[in-house]
Amino acid sequence: MSSQTKLSKKITAVLKDLFPGHKFKLSFQEHQPEHFGNEIIEYEFEDFLMYMIKDRNELFVELAPKNSPNKHSQLPKLLESIGAAKASDFTEHDFKSVTNQLELLSRNFPKIQNGLNIL
Repeated sequence: MSSQTKLSKKITAVLKDLFPGHKFKLSFQEHQPEHFGNEIIEYEFEDFLMYMIKDRNELFVELAPKNSPNKHSQLPKLLESIGAAKASDFTEHDFKSVTNQLELLSRNFPKIQNGLNIL
């Protein structure tokens, strides 16, 4: 894998801070400077995959079970499904919003894992 992009370095630092007891690794990244700087970053956790998607300077977080990687779910909708937040709370698609979503994910990790297992 090529060296980490600026965004993947920032996201990795946040994940290390929020998930100190969980193993994860950066498993894929693609930066497309010719397409508005779009990026896809994939992290592999024990039971699920996390995708960071940068589309024209907007950031989105999606999760998928490892056994069904094509069944992506937006993190705000997953947080809403377990009662941790309303998806409408996340109208901004910037780094601060993603960090807030990841913080809620870390506090509700077992519930999110269970939710992904039933997808």
